[in-house]
Amino acid sequence: MPVSLHEARDLYDLALGWATNKYPRGDAMAKSRYQELRDKIAIDPSSGPLLPECIKAHLTLGSFFDFIKESPYRKAGERHEFLAKQFTPLLTFLEERQQKAQLKDAPLVLKRQSELVKTAISSAERDVEAGQPVGGLDRMHTALHGYLRCACQNEQIDCEPDASMNKLFKLLRSHPSLTGSDPHSKHVNKVINGMGTIIDAFNPIRNHASIAHPNDDLLGKPEASLVIDAARALLRYLDAKLAVDE
Repeated sequence: MPVSLHEARDLYDLALGWATNKYPRGDAMAKSRYQELRDKIAIDPSSGPLLPECIKAHLTLGSFFDFIKESPYRKAGERHEFLAKQFTPLLTFLEERQQKAQLKDAPLVLKRQSELVKTAISSAERDVEAGQPVGGLDRMHTALHGYLRCACQNEQIDCEPDASMNKLFKLLRSHPSLTGSDPHSKHVNKVINGMGTIIDAFNPIRNHASIAHPNDDLLGKPEASLVIDAARALLRYLDAKLAVDE
C-alpha cells in the first residue's frame, strides 16, 4: 500500500512528541510505531526521497532523540519549528496526491449543465489533477457563471444576457427550492449567503490572480484549490436542489 498522508502525519507527531518530551522514554508502542512508519516511508519510491534526513538517518526513536538533544534546537518551540520545516515537503506532496486522488475518484458531474459548463469543469479538473489549480481558476469561474445563467433560464427567471455571477445568484436565490422553511433554514441560509460572498470574491481573483490575464501575482496553490473546491460545492448543492423539481 502507498504511504498515506495520515501515516506521514503520525510519524511527524511521534518525532515531535519525542523531541518535546511528550512521551515517556519507555513508551514501547511509540518506539515500535516510529520504526514501522519510518521504514515504510523510507523504502517508498515516491515518498522516500522526501523523508527528512533527521528521520532517515535514525532508525529508532532513541537514536533520533540523541540527535535532537545534541542539536542547536534546545527549546520545544525551536524543535517544533525545525521538524515542521523538515516534514513540509513530504506532507505537501502527500496532501496534493490525496487531493488529486479525491478529484479523480469523485469528478463533478451535474444533472443540469450545458456543453460549455461541462467543458469548463473538465478543463478545470484536469488542471487540478495536474497539480496546477491556479490554471483551473478561470475555467471554474466560467463553469459557475455558465451554470448560474443556464439555471436562471431553465427556471424562467428573467436575466440580462450579460448579467454578472453576483446578479444571477441573487436572482436564483428567490427560487422556491432555495427558500426552505424547515427548522434549519435559518442556519442553512447563512451558509448560502456566505457562498454569495465567495462568488463576489471569485471575480477579482479570476481577473487579478489567475492566468485569465497576464497577472504578475498569482494566487497560491492552496488558495486556488480552496476557491475551486468552494465553487464545486456550490455547484453540487444548486444542482441537487434545483433537480428536485424535475
